[in-house]
Amino acid sequence: DLWPSERILIDRYFQAGGSVLDIGCGAGRVAIALSIKGYDTKGIDILPAMLEAGEKQVATHRIRTRLLYMDAANMSGFAGGSFDNAIMAYNAYELIHGRERRKKVMSEVSRILKPGGHFILTIRSGFAFGKRMLWWLLMPFMHPFMKIRLRGKCEWFLGDAMKGNSYHHYY
Repeated sequence: DLWPSERILIDRYFQAGGSVLDIGCGAGRVAIALSIKGYDTKGIDILPAMLEAGEKQVATHRIRTRLLYMDAANMSGFAGGSFDNAIMAYNAYELIHGRERRKKVMSEVSRILKPGGHFILTIRSGFAFGKRMLWWLLMPFMHPFMKIRLRGKCEWFLGDAMKGNSYHHYY
C-alpha cells in the first residue's frame, strides 16, 4: 500500500485516473497501489529479480499494471510526453550511482512527462536515527578513504556508500 505521505502527495498532485510511471518500481508496491486506485500504471526497474517478484504481485491482485525492465537513465522505450505523472519512491533514487547518472534520470523524467505533469520523488532522511545517522556522522571521515581506495574506478562523492555489493547515496 501507499505510505500516508505518498497518498497525500498523490491525491493532491496526480490527475485522477491518469497515467503514471513508477520509476525503480522494485516489486511493485507503488505501481500496484496506484493501479488499484484507478491509475493507468507502468513500472520500470533494472533488477530482474525485483520485477519477477512484482509480476507475482500483479497476478495476485489481478490488475493490468505492466512492469518492464528498463534503466531509468535511458527511458528511450517511451516517447516524450508519454505520462501524466511519474513517481520514484523510497530509496530508488539513492541507488543510482554517480551524480551524472542521477542528472540523466531527472532529464529523462522531464522528457517522458506530459506538459504540466507531476513528478514525486521521495527519499529517506539522512538524519533519521539509527544506521543512517551513524553513516551521516562518519561520512566526512570515510569519504577521503573511499576516494583513494577506488582511485579512478568509479565516481565517488560525499554521501556515497558501499555495503557489500550495494551502493547507496545518502542525502
